[in-house]
Amino acid sequence: MHMFAILLAMIALALPAFAEGNTLEVKCVDQAGSPVPGVKVTAFNLSAQKTKDKKSDANGVAIFTKAEDGIYRVVGRKDGLAPAFYEYAQLQNAAQQSVTIRFEPGSPESKL
Repeated sequence: MHMFAILLAMIALALPAFAEGNTLEVKCVDQAGSPVPGVKVTAFNLSAQKTKDKKSDANGVAIFTKAEDGIYRVVGRKDGLAPAFYEYAQLQNAAQQSVTIRFEPGSPESKL
């Protein structure tokens, strides 16, 4: 019985890790709404002060899985395009959220 109690305590301690199962899908499109592949997408968790980077795939999509709960600012940069951003995506309790960032021609070094 004592071993069972220890096992239950270990499972209970591990549960918060499973709660961080949020997914943030970022769609990168141009002015015409066509997908933009190869965008460096940064998801900045304002609550935890942490960033994660991904590249958009051939369909212009970057997916951040296992994202922590929090409020996110999403920024995308690609050569030949002005940076684009989305504020604010809120993830909580294994949420799944999709946001779209629209790019225009310009310098990727431009200020947001």
